[in-house]
Amino acid sequence: MTAALHQTDHPARVDPQRLLADADQRLAAGDAAGALALFQSAAQGPYGAYAELRRGQILHALGQPGDARAALLRADSLKPGDAPILFALATVARDQGDVATAERYYLAAMRARPQAVEPAVNLATLMRQIGRLDDAARVIERTLQRCGEHARLLEQLGLVALDRNHPADAEHAFRRALALDPDGATLHANLAEALNDQHRWAETVAELDIAIGRLREPGQAHLNRAYALFELGRWAEGWVDFEHRFNRPTMAAAVRRPEHFALPRWRGEALTGPLFVWTEQGLGDEILMGSLLPALLARNLDVVFECSPRLAPLFARSFPALRVIARADKPDTPPAGCTAQIPAGSLFGLLDWTPQAARPVAYLKPDPARVKAARARHPHDGRRLIGLSWASRNPRLGTLKTLPRRALEQLLAVPNTLFLDLQYGETAETRLALSSGAGVEIRRDVDTDVENDIEGLAALLAACDKVVTASNVTAHLAGALGIETHVVVPHGRARMWYWLGDQPASPFYPAVRIHRQAADGSWTPAVVALRAVLTQPTR
Repeated sequence: MTAALHQTDHPARVDPQRLLADADQRLAAGDAAGALALFQSAAQGPYGAYAELRRGQILHALGQPGDARAALLRADSLKPGDAPILFALATVARDQGDVATAERYYLAAMRARPQAVEPAVNLATLMRQIGRLDDAARVIERTLQRCGEHARLLEQLGLVALDRNHPADAEHAFRRALALDPDGATLHANLAEALNDQHRWAETVAELDIAIGRLREPGQAHLNRAYALFELGRWAEGWVDFEHRFNRPTMAAAVRRPEHFALPRWRGEALTGPLFVWTEQGLGDEILMGSLLPALLARNLDVVFECSPRLAPLFARSFPALRVIARADKPDTPPAGCTAQIPAGSLFGLLDWTPQAARPVAYLKPDPARVKAARARHPHDGRRLIGLSWASRNPRLGTLKTLPRRALEQLLAVPNTLFLDLQYGETAETRLALSSGAGVEIRRDVDTDVENDIEGLAALLAACDKVVTASNVTAHLAGALGIETHVVVPHGRARMWYWLGDQPASPFYPAVRIHRQAADGSWTPAVVALRAVLTQPTR
């Protein structure tokens, strides 16, 4: 038995400083349980506040927030107003989703140690995550006034500017931070985002090259580099970086990863059995990746295609040569007989996809009976029937992708037109406001759950003369169905990679036309162009 363990049996004989040092050594060696026991013993001595702080931090890391908070509250009672204890309490509350408590403790930590920047950085991060951008900026600016120029604070200021869609301001903040910390890996990665949002692709790649060599986890930087390379027309290089999409921290717990399937990765070689192709990411991505299926089938491969249950009937009807299976909640054993597997997004690189070589076709087919029923439910008496979807629920970028109400009112004020609301979610209030503001009829199909019934949504889309939509699932579904579709696409960071370049056409969907937000954030050019389209006689 070590001396430290022996001493825990006799607290009166313990050197408290040695006990704490032994506990820290145990923790550094990976023995969290041993460290907790020693800190528990030390909590009864003169350094009880520090011991309880350390216990709380360990328990939090072990996923025991209730016990962590109890230990930290004991530490706070032993040493009220201590900045590290207040900061730890804030962190536990933040990770539990208790924003109000986290904010209170972060502010208390800032008062307790005015020259410390970490509480301000963490509070600003929390506020950015919940959309309180003005509050986040105030926290950082006041801390800068109090503490002077600091790279971490300036980085946060740049991130707020990015979230506000002000990339030039973000660039300025990141460059100020880099002047203080030239080796900051995340600073180079964030500067690359600001440059990317200004469509300065070559500079973006240069900054990401620096960041990738310094980041401990460069998966997201590789993916961002892929997007910039696509814009530069360097597709072969871009697809190599695109393969890092599974190496991002946000994908660590993904239920679908290549290593989940006990099959070798397909590299394009001849196969003796079926190829298992599984879709990834969101519903719109699944539809987009489905555009590669015709090229894959042209190779005379036997393909088993796994997709979202909401999409499975649509893909099965559209590709009778495929065996389509609905994805389970957790990875299942691949269908018997499959000899190789590949995530659907990796087909782009394997098939050497480029816009120049692309030959977009309509590849999804709605249920004819449901289309007929949808048309019967929505007679429009010689008026144009325009399907309408205006918003995105993307948790990070949805607001930037959503067409503002004023722009929608200007867009919809066109004669001889009936609009069919295809926006998922509850829309009654917005629909009423838009109808009143634009003076048009906006109808809702009460028989179809447009979010969960994708077959029903496909039928409604096929019943329309044209579709106007934000960059969301509806844009991909209408495009894949071959319906004349007009997509309003934001400028900067919210523009998804597949709306690349500045062209009005899509290389993925034959009847999609793209209307882009101006670089200054104005939707007016897109609205003007769309109004011209909507007032044209229907063919």
